[in-house]
Parts: sequence; C-alpha cells; structure tokens
Amino acid sequence: MMPANGWPDCNRNTFPLHYAVFRIDCGMDFYKDFAEEYDAMHPRETVYEQQSFFAELISRYHITSCLDCACGAGWHLEMLHRMGLDCAGSDLSPDMLALAKKHLASTGIPLKCEDFRTLERSWKGHRFDMVVCLTTSLPHVTTAKGIATALRAMRRRLNANGILVVSNGISDKLLDIKPVFIAGPTFEDRAVYFFNEYPETERAVFHVLIVSKTASGFRHVVRSMDYYAMRKDTLHGFLEQAEFRDMNYYGDFAFTRYSKRTSDRLIVVAQKPR
Repeated sequence: MMPANGWPDCNRNTFPLHYAVFRIDCGMDFYKDFAEEYDAMHPRETVYEQQSFFAELISRYHITSCLDCACGAGWHLEMLHRMGLDCAGSDLSPDMLALAKKHLASTGIPLKCEDFRTLERSWKGHRFDMVVCLTTSLPHVTTAKGIATALRAMRRRLNANGILVVSNGISDKLLDIKPVFIAGPTFEDRAVYFFNEYPETERAVFHVLIVSKTASGFRHVVRSMDYYAMRKDTLHGFLEQAEFRDMNYYGDFAFTRYSKRTSDRLIVVAQKPR
C-alpha cells in the first residue's frame, strides 16, 4: 500500500521490518559507511536553528573558545566558528571525521580522531571556555563507569568557570512512554523511522531505518544502536560526581525549563568551578 505522499506505509502488516541487534562500543561502528546518511538526518539547516541558543550562552558565560568532542559532520563547529569562537573538534568515528573535514576545509578548525573519554590524548594542554557533546552522543557510552569517565575528561578540558553543554534526545518522557515506533524527519528524497526496544532499565536499543527514493523504487538502510537510557536525575548524579556545579536543564533550544513529563529533549548546561 502506498499513501498519497509517496512514502511506504510502515505498519507491521504492509511493511515488515527484519533487523538484527548489534552491541556497539560508543557507537563508532554505527557510523561506518553510514556517515552520509547520518548527515542527511541532521542537515546543516537544522543545526543552525540552534544559533540563538548558543548566542545566549556565549554572551551569558563570556565564551571565546569551544571544543566539540563529538563533532560528527561538523555543522555545529561551522556555526560556532561563524559566531566568532575559536573552535576545535574531535570524533571517535573516522567516517564522521572525514565528513567533518570535508565540510570544514576552509575554516582551519583543528580536527582529531578521539574518544571523548580520553580527550587528554589529543587535547592535552588545551583548555576551552565551552565543551559541547550534542546530538545524543553521550549515551553512546553504555556503562555508568564510561559516562563518569567521559564527563571527567570533558571537565578537564574546560577553563575555570567554563561550561559543558550536553544535548540528548533521550528524555524522562521517552523512557516513561517507551514508544516502539517514532516517525523521524522526512525530506524530499528520504524518510527516517525509529523502531525501539527497552530491554533493561538503563538500556535502550534504537533501530534506525532510512528509506530513500530511487529511480526504480526505494532503498532501505538499517542501523542499530545501544544507548544508555539516561534520565535527568541520573545525568545530574554523574555531573555531580565529575564536580560540575550550577546545572541548568532545558527541554529545547528555546530555554524552556526541562519537564520530566513533557520534554522530548534533555539539555544541560553545567559549569566547572573556579
């Protein structure tokens, strides 16, 4: 059955989905040979919709430099660079980093292949006013020990009074409702769907299906990802352990106060003490 918009009807009777679950360490294998599709899921224009949020943070906290420790395709770095910050970026995935280098070729932004749990290996001696870990990158680490290690590594890269910005698409609301199917973004030539499992209290598995239009029909790409099912209180405890302070939580990039009941996104701005 084909609806009027030209996209397949994804109910279980007309569009059966067959997939396998893969346990992935920090998500690197998820992005292998998938960087272009991921970039299409998070296009440049949607990243730039967050510009006013970061402009306010830059003004409020007197930010002049930034490390994006999970830079992906590099669009946040491009935006922050254009906003006048001295930027640097790293990512664990060589495929994503290659895409970032392509997008940022004219900027001179230094880029390194690095795990955000071991940032000192690439950025030892470097300090920044802001470290960002966006687009649900932190929950790629699926153990409490790994999360704690990552947040300590990020804090060590900050100047005194510097800020860490974490943005997750996993929220208390999602973990309470536990939706099995989420319709993702739809573009002119492709659509994204998520099929989710919640096998353990602190584990969520997202199966990402990208359906692309081709000359002869449709092309299907499926990737599966384990996430740490991180609620606000859990994240707050990790930040306290890493010795951050003044944690402010938001449910979107308009500074709406975070609500466990209604927020679809979990964003935190946390400060490193002097």
